[in-house]
Amino acid sequence: MDSDDYIEPDYLEKMLEPYQANSSLDLVICNYFNDNTPKENSFITQSKYGIRDRIETMREFANPKSFKGFAWNKLYKLDLIEQNNLRYDMNCILVEDALFNHQYMSCCMQSYYVDCPLYHYITRSDSLTNQSFLRII
Repeated sequence: MDSDDYIEPDYLEKMLEPYQANSSLDLVICNYFNDNTPKENSFITQSKYGIRDRIETMREFANPKSFKGFAWNKLYKLDLIEQNNLRYDMNCILVEDALFNHQYMSCCMQSYYVDCPLYHYITRSDSLTNQSFLRII
């Protein structure tokens, strides 16, 4: 979770519900608000809610209008991470969470997309992701 972002009070409850209902799920994903946009247009993704298989999850991950590669709107299974020895690449300067998510989703058999936004993403003009690559390197 980014230090300036925040979650809905029922974030954990709503993210855990699909796992409790279906133990074969490997990943739960939620929609999110971009708090820098007007509230009436603040839901980010247009993704269909519910269960997806690995191919559908990977297709959705590749869709720029979908749930994206952030880690903060996902709940992972530790067993899957350990069984596949998945780790963040410490040499990666940017989008390390997207790289991890790609690796995780390639091992994931089923995912579930929660039907409501639970995370509030705040974009700051001075954040690392808003800097040019030349200024970072």
